[in-house]
Amino acid sequence: MGVLTYIPATGYTDAAEVTLTRIAEFLRVLSDESRLTMLWLLSTEKELCVCDLTEALGVTQSKASRHLATLRHAGLVSDRRVGTWSYYSMRQPEGQTEGVVLSALLAGLGQVPAAKQARQKLKVSKNGRCRDVSEHDRRRNTAGTRNAIGRGM
Repeated sequence: MGVLTYIPATGYTDAAEVTLTRIAEFLRVLSDESRLTMLWLLSTEKELCVCDLTEALGVTQSKASRHLATLRHAGLVSDRRVGTWSYYSMRQPEGQTEGVVLSALLAGLGQVPAAKQARQKLKVSKNGRCRDVSEHDRRRNTAGTRNAIGRGM
């Protein structure tokens, strides 16, 4: 790859700033339906808990967490922890090319029926926290009780 002087579409001024490999990796991260939906939902909300995303997408917590880790490693989301809960928010991509691609995708996703359905399933409380922390605790305690009963305890 030779030295680039200026590419109007990307704004890059030299080859060190943009590589086909980096762009291909970025596009690979976006190539999953669940990750695209997560990004779109995060673009419509300030912050979401993993439990919000599992409910909206109809996936398990482990699958949602794996997709979120991929997005986090790509620099597209950031997370913060509060006790046992993880909250995610969207970050702008570092490269201008990536920003243009992501903006175009997010703008179009609002018209996709599956994305609209996920948005309707999303139930976020007024303060942006999980809807009912006591519900999470109750599920965890019930699961523990079932496991103990199943083991004959």
